[in-house]
Amino acid sequence: MTAHAVLVDSNTREVFAVPDGVVELGRRESMAVCIPDPRISGAHARIYNVEEGLWVEDLGSTNGTYIRGVTLVEPTMLNEGDSVYFGTRGFIYETRKDFRAEMTTRVEEMGKAVEAANAQVEAEMQVEPEHALPSDS
Repeated sequence: MTAHAVLVDSNTREVFAVPDGVVELGRRESMAVCIPDPRISGAHARIYNVEEGLWVEDLGSTNGTYIRGVTLVEPTMLNEGDSVYFGTRGFIYETRKDFRAEMTTRVEEMGKAVEAANAQVEAEMQVEPEHALPSDS
């Protein structure tokens, strides 16, 4: 099973999958990795998710890109666990061998939680027969 590169938001723990190959990251919806945040430029960085590892290149963004606290001036390779900032928004680079399975499990768990909540609401909305309104029949 191949490993999947992800960027994990340092504050919210939101996970952004990084597709294989050369992709761009930014706040525009057309970006392969779209992070809708005003601190991130429309086309902020280029990410090279290649066999050798994950590389990041700043695309002349307004707020800069930083790896391990250093301003990016040329494409730089990330190491597992490195912090990378796009503007002032921080992420941790991770690889996950079971990323797809993990996301599937999370979606299934959320679905079960929604079903349970719906069942509870339906049960609470049941009216006892003695308190029901008379029918027209």
